[in-house]
Amino acid sequence: MRSTCTRHEGRQEPSEAAFALVLCLLVVAPLETQAKANLKDCHNISRAVSEGDTVVIPLNTSKMMDVYKWISSNSTWELVLIYNGKSHSGKRTFRDQLTVSQEQFTVMNASRELQGVYMVTLSLSEKCVALINLTVRDLKDCHSISRAVSEGDTVVISLNTSKMMDVYKWNSSSSTWELVLIYNGKSHSGKRTFTDQLTVSQEQFTVMNSSRELQGVYMVTLSLSEKCVALINLTVRAPMAPPSVIPGNEAPAAHPALWALFPILIIAATVIYWAVQRFCPRKDGSRAGVFYPVFRRRGRNPNQNRGM
Repeated sequence: MRSTCTRHEGRQEPSEAAFALVLCLLVVAPLETQAKANLKDCHNISRAVSEGDTVVIPLNTSKMMDVYKWISSNSTWELVLIYNGKSHSGKRTFRDQLTVSQEQFTVMNASRELQGVYMVTLSLSEKCVALINLTVRDLKDCHSISRAVSEGDTVVISLNTSKMMDVYKWNSSSSTWELVLIYNGKSHSGKRTFTDQLTVSQEQFTVMNSSRELQGVYMVTLSLSEKCVALINLTVRAPMAPPSVIPGNEAPAAHPALWALFPILIIAATVIYWAVQRFCPRKDGSRAGVFYPVFRRRGRNPNQNRGM
């Protein structure tokens, strides 16, 4: 049989290399438990999650399905889960943490024991629905770091190694780690957005010209052992507007000039004086008119002429 294994350019992480090897073996080696399985139209899916995570992978069918796991020690598929359309049966470890109902392949509370390559097939036709490469990362000893910066800032985070490293970013929409940057000890490769603004050389994780697109959770791992070096939670805020007044240069508070109060005092005194004389009775019981003299002439009653 002619091998249909394709050659992949560039470096592959160990889990991807193992997955490619499994695919090659499926073509050139017989399947002991699924000799008739057709993998030509099988959908290849890779997911990298952390221990304890839950990942949901859509499938194109909700019919009766079987789930096999690749056993590398004897190069064969082992039946681990059966879905009859209503309930599951199979090995307890997988039955408690895996489901393939409702058009979904679901891994709950992911553990290292679940890591591997799975094949989902239709029970009746044995047609392959999906080949799933599941990587479960141990973050128990991973150093957690949080940084909050403003757009345009540069932040440098110290790491404990300068070896070859991979940088993953958590994709919340697919609940998996996405490989965004590879450092081979000399240069970087990966997605351009990240290679232009991220570096992990010289024992440092550096973010240059921070943007909102870079915000998220990053995992830095050693390329060979896949050991986690750091979990970095990067928050990028909008730039703060400069203050309208520079501290220390505030203008003194304005105070009204005292001379401006004199007209007000004169007017107030005149009004009060007029009100007292207009409405308050005199000793003889009369009231002064608005334009009537409010004082007595010496020795004369101002009301005497009124009776003549």
